[in-house]
Amino acid sequence: MPKSGQPERKPGRGPVKLACLSCRVSRIRCDGDQPCHGCRIRSRDCSYTPSRRGGSRKKRNLPTKPTTNEQPDLAFPSPPLSEIDHLTSPGAGLRLLSFDEIQLPTDAASLATSDSGARDIPQQTVRVYDSEQSILNAYYIYIHQYFPILPPPVQPITPDNPIRSTSLEGCFPLTLTSPLALAMSAMLALIPFADQEPLDVSSEEPLRRAVAHKLAQLALEGVESDSELLDCTPGGHPSPVPFKGQPIPRFPLHHTTPVMLEGLLALLLLSNYEHTQRGNMLKMTTRASQALIMAKNMGLHRLTEYDDEFAEAKRRAWWMSYFRAQLCSVVRQSASVTMEDDSHYTTPYPAIDGDPEVWPLFIESLRVSFGTVRIAAIKVPPSTKTNSELLRSKSEQIAAIDARAVQLIERAKSGLRSKPSPTNGERPTEQLVAKTMRSIAAIRSSSARIRLHRYHAFSDIPLFSMNHCDLSSPDFVPNTDDLIPRTNPLESSPFTFDEAAEVCVESALEVSRQLKKLPYPDKAFTTVPARMTPTILCCAMHASYVMMMQFYRLYLKHQQEAGSVITTSFERRVDELRHALQDVISTLDGFANVLEAIRGMKVDVEAVFTVAFSDMMT
Repeated sequence: MPKSGQPERKPGRGPVKLACLSCRVSRIRCDGDQPCHGCRIRSRDCSYTPSRRGGSRKKRNLPTKPTTNEQPDLAFPSPPLSEIDHLTSPGAGLRLLSFDEIQLPTDAASLATSDSGARDIPQQTVRVYDSEQSILNAYYIYIHQYFPILPPPVQPITPDNPIRSTSLEGCFPLTLTSPLALAMSAMLALIPFADQEPLDVSSEEPLRRAVAHKLAQLALEGVESDSELLDCTPGGHPSPVPFKGQPIPRFPLHHTTPVMLEGLLALLLLSNYEHTQRGNMLKMTTRASQALIMAKNMGLHRLTEYDDEFAEAKRRAWWMSYFRAQLCSVVRQSASVTMEDDSHYTTPYPAIDGDPEVWPLFIESLRVSFGTVRIAAIKVPPSTKTNSELLRSKSEQIAAIDARAVQLIERAKSGLRSKPSPTNGERPTEQLVAKTMRSIAAIRSSSARIRLHRYHAFSDIPLFSMNHCDLSSPDFVPNTDDLIPRTNPLESSPFTFDEAAEVCVESALEVSRQLKKLPYPDKAFTTVPARMTPTILCCAMHASYVMMMQFYRLYLKHQQEAGSVITTSFERRVDELRHALQDVISTLDGFANVLEAIRGMKVDVEAVFTVAFSDMMT
């Protein structure tokens, strides 16, 4: 009922679906008449043009393929905005978790099995820790060997002792104020317990996923809080303890790591979380970019040889920030976010006792990978086909990067052959880190060689059902309205077709061997074979692609030459590829048991592998 003294509102027309141009520009309501009321009283032209915004997405009718055998050499240029389109999608073959999947249930009881129900159904449980020191201890057990963002442990590592939680209550203790501890907790919450059956693990994913996402949100809020405190107190030497006057009044998580670095290190873990758990490449890049900016604002990229008790922490914070930012460009296969010239970076590399070369080797292997992305991103106009000088220059660049990759592989493998003995009677925590970093350096350098020569060897023929890294799927359809001729940016390869294929296969087998060597957590501290924070997923996909394509080449060649007779040489080569592919699948499966977004990769490789080798046996 209208209030007294106010006229009763007359029922008006509802909003129309089509507004005229004048009303649309003026942002006023249009009645949809011809002419409309607004244009009639203002004596304006009233015209209607459908808006391009909104509406249902209609599938484009693709033009029919030409019937002639001749197909022009075409390229598919992308409009400027399309260069970042892949950031808003899962990309890299990852499974993107929807908001509904990670949304916390409103009723905590819905996460646990009711006692009045079927008692043979186990309750959902999630891994939580009751103190920052227990979180830090778990970090050194599960994460540190793959993602060494902290210095070596100050205290001896003890067996993992998590708490089983069956509901959201108690998963977020108020005592956790460090964003780094919260980010670690988010990653650790994804690890199942050792006594859980596979079916139980999958049934508990909603709780683990929800708790991990909530902890990641709390960690991000903690990063923002720390940033505001640092912005209000510029300058000053970072202190590890919250004395009066320090910007962040909190005790450090690690005794030799300043409190002001914890937000930066949390962003590095959150970048990996967004990539491997949620499959969100946009947020992965955002977190890594924010960490790199914070590191530069703190001056971590221009440190000197001055050594104090915090030097190692600051060096690792800088070089892991640099590593993560470069890795995002490699994962996205995009040179658009280029790193500036790093020749002016004066910060020394971190140190590992017994292996001083491993950190420079680790970073240099990533630089080589980034160099291949830059070469592959060069767009060569058609007019340069006859420019021998440009082609010669590109050929020299490819040969130089390939030679650097070969040297890095040999350096990485030479260190893996020597096994230094533990010192001081302690477990070789940092020696395990060095061994893992050498394996990753060999994997990344081998993958760089594959990226250089894959197109020349296999013509980039689609194999997987999803887009993995820079491997396109058969369903990929370019925008045919914008087709222009273009030469292959890697056609100036100094290698022949057979040489390129041989390099790719050799590199893929090396990737498989090194993936098999990646360590599991020490059984003295945990019985859960959980591998965390992987950074070599695209390398595994490149190797899988090459080995599958090589298998099909061998199979077709054998069919043409020997028919259905299985020769010894053919069987030996196929067995080598089959075992190597099984090792890659096993590695992906180990990561996918904890991190959900990786399952898209593992399932796709496994499906192609099963189809290929089942066809051979039939």
